[in-house]
Amino acid sequence: MTLFGYDQGVFGGVVVTQDYLDTLNLGGPEHKDLLGTVTAIYDVGCLFGAIAAFSLGEILGRKKSVLLGTTVMSIGAILQITAYGVPQMIVGRIVAGLGNGLNTATAPVWQAETSKATWRGKLVVIEMICNIAGFSLSNWVTYGFSFVPGPVAWRMPLVLQFIFIAILFATVPWLPESPRSGMPLRALISHADFSARWLIAHGEIEEAEQIIADLEEIQWAVNFERENGMSWMDLLKGKTGAGNTCTIRRLLLGAGTQAMQQLSGINVTSYYLPTVLIESVGLEEKLARLLAACNSVSYLLFSLIGIPNVEKWGRRKMMMYAAAGQAMCYMLITILLRYNEKEGYPHAKEVASASVAFFFLYYVFFGIGWQGVPWLYPTEINSLSMRTKGAALGTASNWAFNFMVVEITPVGIQNLQWKFYVIWTLFNASFVPIVYLFYPETADRKLEDIDRYFRESARVFVFRDKDACSSKRPLAYIEHEEREIRRNSSVVSTNPEIVKKRLASLARANEKLGYSHEEKLSSRPADCDSAEKGYQCHPEISHYWGQYSPFFAVPSDIDPAIPPSCKITFVQILSRHGARDPTKAKTASYRETIKKIQSDAGGLTGEYRFLADFQYDLGADQLTEFGRKEMYNSGLAFYNRYRALTSQVTPFIRASGQERVVNSAEQFSRGFHDAKMADRVPDPSYPYNIVTISETHGSNNTLDHGLCTAFEKLPTYTSIGPRALANFSSTFLPRLRLRLATALAPTNLTDTDILNLLDLCPFVTVSDAAAESPFCALFTKREWREYDYFQTLSKFYSYGPGNPLGPTQGVGFVNELIARLTGQPVKDATSVNHTLDAFNSSTFPLMDKGLYVDVSHDNDMVGVFGAMGLFDGVPELPTDRRVEPEEVGGFAAGWVVPFAARGYVEKMVCGGEGEEEMVRVVINNRVVPLTQCGGDALGRCTLERFVGSLGFAQKGGKWAECFDQGGGAEVGIVSSGSGSDGIAAEVESA
Repeated sequence: MTLFGYDQGVFGGVVVTQDYLDTLNLGGPEHKDLLGTVTAIYDVGCLFGAIAAFSLGEILGRKKSVLLGTTVMSIGAILQITAYGVPQMIVGRIVAGLGNGLNTATAPVWQAETSKATWRGKLVVIEMICNIAGFSLSNWVTYGFSFVPGPVAWRMPLVLQFIFIAILFATVPWLPESPRSGMPLRALISHADFSARWLIAHGEIEEAEQIIADLEEIQWAVNFERENGMSWMDLLKGKTGAGNTCTIRRLLLGAGTQAMQQLSGINVTSYYLPTVLIESVGLEEKLARLLAACNSVSYLLFSLIGIPNVEKWGRRKMMMYAAAGQAMCYMLITILLRYNEKEGYPHAKEVASASVAFFFLYYVFFGIGWQGVPWLYPTEINSLSMRTKGAALGTASNWAFNFMVVEITPVGIQNLQWKFYVIWTLFNASFVPIVYLFYPETADRKLEDIDRYFRESARVFVFRDKDACSSKRPLAYIEHEEREIRRNSSVVSTNPEIVKKRLASLARANEKLGYSHEEKLSSRPADCDSAEKGYQCHPEISHYWGQYSPFFAVPSDIDPAIPPSCKITFVQILSRHGARDPTKAKTASYRETIKKIQSDAGGLTGEYRFLADFQYDLGADQLTEFGRKEMYNSGLAFYNRYRALTSQVTPFIRASGQERVVNSAEQFSRGFHDAKMADRVPDPSYPYNIVTISETHGSNNTLDHGLCTAFEKLPTYTSIGPRALANFSSTFLPRLRLRLATALAPTNLTDTDILNLLDLCPFVTVSDAAAESPFCALFTKREWREYDYFQTLSKFYSYGPGNPLGPTQGVGFVNELIARLTGQPVKDATSVNHTLDAFNSSTFPLMDKGLYVDVSHDNDMVGVFGAMGLFDGVPELPTDRRVEPEEVGGFAAGWVVPFAARGYVEKMVCGGEGEEEMVRVVINNRVVPLTQCGGDALGRCTLERFVGSLGFAQKGGKWAECFDQGGGAEVGIVSSGSGSDGIAAEVESA
């Protein structure tokens, strides 16, 4: 905001600099119109920058919006500094305005959303004081440089704004994102959950209750507004929305404060105070500059009064009292200048000098009341879903009226003289009744209090409503919050005995999932494993375990939050089962490796010491307790993400027939049900029916490959993956073998032994162990990335796009997905079980509001994603070097099919009635761009284009080749080395 103030004030000194007027040929009365336009055109840029914040604010979030705005301002500043003609100066002013408009529409929202209710007003007022500080500094700078001849007098003050630009670039990246903006709300849920658990464990019960109650209030407001909020198109069509959210009224109130701020006449003097003092009062240039600079200091000092009083007095009183004072000042200025301009009046000089005092006093009233409140009010008065739009609209109205004022001021002073100030007298006087009659108080309210007020009150006139006018938080809101804390939080009361009972209840619930209460709180750090973000413990290692990584939220270039103004009407989740023990074959191999080391190695020291007495006690093939927790969390997260739909619809759940897959589906349903119970939504359908599809050899099963004979048996296809792994293993296993041979001498380690030691890091970690596996410390970060890529190659060339028949294994499921999306019978001649998939049967229902859950294996999910064409543009992965997931369209085993992987297919309606349905795919929090169907900036395709892009599946893929025993030509892979033998991928679903 200091940059905003400096940028706003600096031009007031520039426009009276003779070199500036001469260089740009703007001197003389005949150029007053053009001079006003060059100055005011900045506000047009600000207007469009604020309008851009309508959409960018939700897409980019608050932090990135400010960084973008600052970058654009930098470009505009350079264009102004280097200008030698009016066209370049106009372009520079517009560009700088674009950046400033984006910043000023974003910063107050960001500030309000990250502040406590008792500090929110003070902090925004402090923001505006920083604005005034920049304004004051610009006045002194231009005054100082007025003594310097030539272009330096006006170019150097413009250059100095880069000091503030540099400060912004250095500090903004480190600031926290808003917890109420769309991007981080999902993370907020998990952080609040685990923060509350930590507080409970440390006896801070009351604070834990407050956190959870606040979270539930925010979540409630989000869901309410997503159901009842309005898009811009709806508003333009005159729709007001369901739920009595008073959207249009709140938008007008917020925008009204900004319009009134500009119509108070502040920028008559902010931009032109030296000009006003020279032309209206009759002062000489140097004295006018000096007084403008002195006034800015007075302005700054008196603005400090607003900090302690913005909450004490409230928004209404500050605006009304300040408007009355401003009206009085302009009235006296008008009277005094009238006599100053009266011919023959003997005391003209005295009354002109007296008017200067009232210009100063005007700034006192404005600084206290109208400088900060109009920027704060739109961020408070608008609902959660409209807060960014409301603040942006308010800022846009500010800049629109700002432009008008700045454009007309030079001409108005020249033509109307003293009568020009009558306009601002009348405007200020009118603001007092407007605020008194229509504007509810927002001081000392939580943002959710204000949402509640507009849901429960439809009164346009507020002056008779004590709750609406009180500067103190109404008792009704306080009592409501206390009831919510007692009734809704995960902790019931601050009474220790009641807390113990609640914790005992939690312990019993956890025991049903296989956890003790103590393990639930202490088995892993609470801040690194959550339902929403997944496993974030030691991500530099755990996110590089390939398909053995626990689920984690993958970085996404597109915001994965549900787009504003969109309503979800259908969700299909394709999930991998939770973390499991190794397969029986792997278990035997791991035992042999451990046995070999313990019998052959010499003295084991350092990080290898644990191997001397390590007891391998993992199970085989079964879901671990950690895996059950993963799937329970997946159900929680699924319910919470789509609450508007999941609170109304019972999910249809299927699972492939293996025990760990069925158990995973059960844990998912428990998490979903518990989230629904926490939301106080009746759930008579629980326990949900789970349709299990047999994995018996020869059974049709879209969740488990096995029917395509050529894919399963012919070396033409089965050898592709192992050859890729053999090639890549030659690039990193020899180096690893050499290092480990020294540490574990004289053990003769094979490539399989080394891979087994790598595998034991994730498998021991996701077992019943209380901490990360000690095997993890045996390898470097570089080696973990190589291991991750090794697993990625296995998936790509064995089951994914790198195998000619890989995507065909997912064709059956994709055709089921098409049937669900369109409500039509399944059309498929591959792996669909038509007995189970009979049209609209109990085992394959088609629902108007679809909520489908399918649990499968990693290899099958890779085939499905391939059949959907999600990785059609991915080049063949090289096997002689590692590449990052971003280089290959996000294809990485850990990014696509970790344990408990979550693949969402969302169908939504956006923008109101009559809009075409859109489809989006989100895999482990990463929005897939859907380039194959022309995905938009939010990753969405229309339903018609999405289904049309699935032609590969609709034509049966390459199913005919599944039974061609000739096998076709051998498939090559990208390689430059011969590799090692004996390296093969684990087939987990067999």
